[in-house]
Amino acid sequence: MSSLNEMNEIPLENVIQSLLDVDTPVNPRVLNRLSDLEPNELEQLRFIWEQLPLWRRKALMEDIEELGAHDFLLDFMALGQLALEDRDPGVRLLAVHTLWEYEQTELIHTFLNLIQQDQDCDVRAAAATGLQPVHLCRRNRRNPGCPARGDRRHPIKTDRRGRG
Repeated sequence: MSSLNEMNEIPLENVIQSLLDVDTPVNPRVLNRLSDLEPNELEQLRFIWEQLPLWRRKALMEDIEELGAHDFLLDFMALGQLALEDRDPGVRLLAVHTLWEYEQTELIHTFLNLIQQDQDCDVRAAAATGLQPVHLCRRNRRNPGCPARGDRRHPIKTDRRGRG
């Protein structure tokens, strides 16, 4: 597997060309390069984002969600936040799923805004679900192994008293 340094050696221009080439599947190394985007790189990606066909944006976010869930060294938070601006609710929903993995307190405001303002009920519901682990772990600060850090797509089973 490539190191993080090798991934960052791919110029962003090549990544953008790969994303815009809709006749060719995106190479996984290109997907990995979308991790840890610098602010100027994010702006370059934002510039071409809506030029990508809807199916490509959805496929990209599905792939990013999967990669991020399995490799904790990859950080797709910036890309997830960019995708929250997408006009398509399906892309925004995938962005929320991607951001679930980060459990950053800075996402609380983002998720609250989505709950209050997004037009799509599935996006609002996913944002509310994304808040759940942050809220539960903040209430349960003394428990470093907070069970709320589990996979939100598969809720933790508890008995009536809330124990696992």
